[in-house]
Amino acid sequence: MNKAIIIDDSESIREDLQKELETNSDFQVLSAEDGILGLELIRNHQDCSIIITDLNMPNMDGFAMLESLKKENLCTKVPKIILTTEDFLAGDNQAKLSDRGKELGVEAWVPKAAKSDAFIIIHEVIKRILKKRT
Repeated sequence: MNKAIIIDDSESIREDLQKELETNSDFQVLSAEDGILGLELIRNHQDCSIIITDLNMPNMDGFAMLESLKKENLCTKVPKIILTTEDFLAGDNQAKLSDRGKELGVEAWVPKAAKSDAFIIIHEVIKRILKKRT
């Protein structure tokens, strides 16, 4: 069974995404509400198949958490997806975020804008990423 770790400060996002992944695919889902708790969760579950994180969260944001993973050499080969409200496609912001994300192992960005569509998109992105790795 694949294991997904979801880190997002929105409880409804965590619950809805967990339901989507557990109902429509072979995933055990673990979740945390900020980067500090997410980092600890990942340390304890390094056998995860995918990490999905929000970018903007209290206590530790998604990039800081991913930077900590990189520094600790944890889950370096595990695909990472950013689920965010950031306006990723806005001008110079896109290049900066994309470059930083690539350095930290981010394979996909999914906007939260269309909530239900975001879950379907994430599900498809996960399938594509995991298929590419097998």
